[in-house]
Amino acid sequence: MTLFLWSMLSGWTAWFALLRGAIMPFEKRRNSDARPYIVHLQPHYWLSFLSLGAAVLHTKIALDFPRLAGTDRTGLWLAATALLFMLLQTAMGFALQYPFPGRRYARKAHLGICLALVPLLIAHIALN
Repeated sequence: MTLFLWSMLSGWTAWFALLRGAIMPFEKRRNSDARPYIVHLQPHYWLSFLSLGAAVLHTKIALDFPRLAGTDRTGLWLAATALLFMLLQTAMGFALQYPFPGRRYARKAHLGICLALVPLLIAHIALN
């Protein structure tokens, strides 16, 4: 029972941290603070690390769970794809902290992958 609770807690932590972190850049854009935009995004970075860490922990616990055979395989594949997307998001987030040619397109790709993550995770939650 404890393993199930840890899995549930880490999964929901990853989900809520992902959602909250995804909303933050749009909230900060409206802020009239004089600090640079990159400083405003620091909570966004930390929430993304929290989300990725909780997702990895959730995956580790879920794979060690004795009743994994009773779960939906499609939901597991969706979760695996979402975890890969989260890793890609983190790598892109590292790159986006620094100016480089094509940064505008990378930001759009970063947002697109985030928008693809949400239905993947909703389907994973619904199936498993």
